[in-house]
Amino acid sequence: EKGSNEIILKAMGRAINKTVMIVELIK
Repeated sequence: EKGSNEIILKAMGRAINKTVMIVELIK
């Protein structure tokens, strides 16, 4: 379970980073 949780957290972090970058570009 710990391994899958880490992968999910990393994936979420990357998705959030992409969203932030897109929002900054739109500004």
